[in-house]
Amino acid sequence: MTLENVSQTLPLIARQIASRREDFAFWMTHGTDEECYEGTDAEVTDAFKRLGNFFEYGLELAFEPANETEDGHFRYLLSTGDPHEELRFFPCGRIEFVSKPWFQFHRQDVTSDEVFCWVRDYLTDISCLDFEAHDGELYHWEPEDEDE
Repeated sequence: MTLENVSQTLPLIARQIASRREDFAFWMTHGTDEECYEGTDAEVTDAFKRLGNFFEYGLELAFEPANETEDGHFRYLLSTGDPHEELRFFPCGRIEFVSKPWFQFHRQDVTSDEVFCWVRDYLTDISCLDFEAHDGELYHWEPEDEDE
């Protein structure tokens, strides 16, 4: 990958994060669906019509068990097109935004962002991020030393 490709791609993930953050911040502020919203602001009701409710936003929420390189985590799939986008929630509390443009892979830690923390906390509160149910699959596999 050339330096030019890197500079073109990095702003893309920043734009993706900002766009997804804006959507999640809307639900954080106004509720997860239009029925929760008690106001009459036309801009807010229009935004609910455009975005839908929180539960219709993501495509999939699934547990990915640990493998040789990565701890187990929940993967909240946001899009499958180009680029593929997802949030990853780890048992330690870390949150990553992952972008997979064609033949590339970029991730950014968004744990310190209050909006993405709200998403994690909300999904935990409604029992969607149940790490205890996957206790034996959480931490990456390490090969045993044959000398022992």
